[in-house]
Amino acid sequence: MKIIFDPANADERQDALDIIALFDPDTAAAPAPVATAPALVVPDPTPDPIAGVALDANGTPHLPDVHAGTKSQTKAGVWTGKRGVAKEVVAAAELAARAKVAGTPVAVVPSVPVVPQEAQPQPVVSMDDVGQAFQDAAAQGVFDIANAMVLYGQLGVDPTQLTVNETMRASVVNHLNGLMGNPPIPAPAIPGIPGVPPAQGVPA
Repeated sequence: MKIIFDPANADERQDALDIIALFDPDTAAAPAPVATAPALVVPDPTPDPIAGVALDANGTPHLPDVHAGTKSQTKAGVWTGKRGVAKEVVAAAELAARAKVAGTPVAVVPSVPVVPQEAQPQPVVSMDDVGQAFQDAAAQGVFDIANAMVLYGQLGVDPTQLTVNETMRASVVNHLNGLMGNPPIPAPAIPGIPGVPPAQGVPA
């Protein structure tokens, strides 16, 4: 015998069970299988070391607005959705949260930029400076201009090169400044020039 009924209709379902019970009481008395809900997984309470909060399998933090307040997870390891919240709303909120976690800034100690020091302009010793040094030394009575050639020889200066050789001009000016008690001209770019002592044996 064939029994046709609608399983969704409670009355038809019960009628079918009553008919079956007439022929096979044991089958009719057996309890109907009960569908079990998916097992809930308790999330790992350990916060993610980078995000600082617990994340589900998709890397999403718990969002009270769209996730269940129990903070339960499905078998797949994702947060259980909050009842009454549309799936589209949940998906959009989770996507935004994952993007925020991925873009969490990491504290970085800013490096101090090294600003190169501007090169200091070097003084230019002109022929006018040489002539002025001779005049000042003569005016103070510490040097006789007639002994200029002797001075050049003592300092190793070629007078024919004075107009093109600033090192030689600085050497002469520094020597005369030393005789007058003036500080040497600052010319660090010219090796051996600053602080050149007055030539020995040069008559004043």
